[in-house]
Amino acid sequence: MDPLERAAAQHQAGIELHERGEDAEAEIQLAEALASFERHAGSTEDLANVLLGLGMVRRELGRFDTARQALDRAAALLHTEDDAEAVATLAIQIERALGELLIAEGRYGDAERLLGAAVVRAKSRWGSDHAEVLDLLNSRGVALKHAGRYDEAELAYEESFEILTRCYGPEHPGQATAYHNLAGLAHAQGEFVRGESLARKGIALRERDLGTDNVRVAEDRAVLGALLIGQQRFEDAEVTLRQAIEVFTRPPDTHPYDAAVAIENLGSALAGQLRYDDAMRAYERALAIKTEVFGDHHAEVGVTLHNIGSVFSNLGRVTEARQSFIRAETLFTTTLGPDHPHTETTRQARLRLPPEDSSTARGE
Repeated sequence: MDPLERAAAQHQAGIELHERGEDAEAEIQLAEALASFERHAGSTEDLANVLLGLGMVRRELGRFDTARQALDRAAALLHTEDDAEAVATLAIQIERALGELLIAEGRYGDAERLLGAAVVRAKSRWGSDHAEVLDLLNSRGVALKHAGRYDEAELAYEESFEILTRCYGPEHPGQATAYHNLAGLAHAQGEFVRGESLARKGIALRERDLGTDNVRVAEDRAVLGALLIGQQRFEDAEVTLRQAIEVFTRPPDTHPYDAAVAIENLGSALAGQLRYDDAMRAYERALAIKTEVFGDHHAEVGVTLHNIGSVFSNLGRVTEARQSFIRAETLFTTTLGPDHPHTETTRQARLRLPPEDSSTARGE
């Protein structure tokens, strides 16, 4: 086989592996494809395409710095190219990947602005009924949800869902992603029963295409677990979340961010069963993973600190609870703003604490 043909085949194999959630092997295939294209003078478009794939895979693996390096290099390569259709499509895909990386980094406002501008450009070039518009709207919805702008997120998700149904039909695999995102938004809005129905629809579609033992299915199960917690179905949530965690932490395709969120939600399921020691261990494990992936200054770290504060509060350890809530509130204020729902929820939790540590009140 010609070296460039082999590189193209490796690129395609890497993308298919990524779509199935097998990102460790996907990275190997894509890195080898990139080396072959560089060694045998592959086209600028070929190089940018492989770099895009590497950026997406490395983001999933929690390696944000090397993901950004790949995506920035891909964007720079296309900067000197003409405005041909294939190049324009690839440029929009790179922008979407950069927006999704910003979301992972907790830069939700920056992500929304980048993705919103990309939606406008894509619609101007191709009209509304186009796959790139659909994908951009989904990604923008995620950014809006994390930013606490739930009504706007719902509009973006619904527009994407309508395009998907109109252009591809109700049984398209992309419907699973749409249901996943809508279920996650329903959780943020406190609509747990409606969210459960959406999550189960997504799981059914995803299992039909990928089977039951797959990272993408595990992502859907993790959302379902959070929705079950919202309904106080803690034992069901525990079973569902442990299934997801087993997939997320299985070598070589470990997905640290997904694992951390699922482990954290497992902590909430355990706390709901009054198993506070087990819950604290889960939260501490989630905090360690998040700190390693994101550093200390990320909204996701604040979520875990809030949950740790809740356990301390339930145990009557008021001083430790207040310290955790203050740390979480400070993080939310600086990363999300003072008016974000997370900031307000943590502020109210702190204000509800009694003014004195209960252990001091008992003379202990």
